Amino acid sequence: MTRKKAKNNLPLPILMIICAVLIFAIYINLSTIVLAFWGETSLGTVDSYHSRLDSSFTDVNRSRTISKSYSFLANGKKYRGYVIYSSDEQWPSLKEGETRLESITYLSFFPRINKPSALADFYEMGDYAIIYHFLTPIASGFLLFLVIRTYRKEKKKADKKKIRAAVKDATAAPEDYVSAKGGPQMKKFAALSEAARYAVSITGRWRFADSSDEYDRDRLLVESEFSDEENPADEGSYYVVADNGAIGFSEDGAEVDWLFLPLA
Repeated sequence: MTRKKAKNNLPLPILMIICAVLIFAIYINLSTIVLAFWGETSLGTVDSYHSRLDSSFTDVNRSRTISKSYSFLANGKKYRGYVIYSSDEQWPSLKEGETRLESITYLSFFPRINKPSALADFYEMGDYAIIYHFLTPIASGFLLFLVIRTYRKEKKKADKKKIRAAVKDATAAPEDYVSAKGGPQMKKFAALSEAARYAVSITGRWRFADSSDEYDRDRLLVESEFSDEENPADEGSYYVVADNGAIGFSEDGAEVDWLFLPLA
């Protein structure tokens, strides 16, 4: 029965998750590029290896999910690493206590950024992977910019709305009344059923604004109770009743949308 505008505000926790995913994607791909150009190599020890078959009918280097943990020495200190990636390699899993040697690429001034050399070698990656690693940081950075800018715009709108509401509250008439633009004050209510109970004391018949449906007192009271159960008003929104018994709805204090118009 009531018409409400959808809210597009992005919750802060969702924003943080989206930003974290995009930043992680930027880090993974940029670190691969940096290691490919400026990385040092060291012989490391793989102490955990798992290969899971995902599909036999897929693109090259996409049939299996590989996970491995390893350690290596750099600048006289031992470092550990862990990676998960897609590949076609089918090495046997390591038994408890078993290890395997593998070349590890790392940054000499910050060895905590490291990867197995096969994942940071442009010659082994192939053309598609090289293009992917260069384009992904750019695309992720652009998406991050759009998400943050959109959130800031929505926040500015919300702040302005709060300021307008505060000013309106400071200069308002009694709490139970609201003024229409250029018109008289109208009594406001938190629920449609409350507005209906007040309106039936003014007039006896109404027409729904978007159709020719007519309502008498009994039908209006019954359906308004049902509407409150199905579509409760949001915080800051309210219903109004004009002097002639017309019933309207205001979303967050915005312009009134008339729902029920009195019949002569």
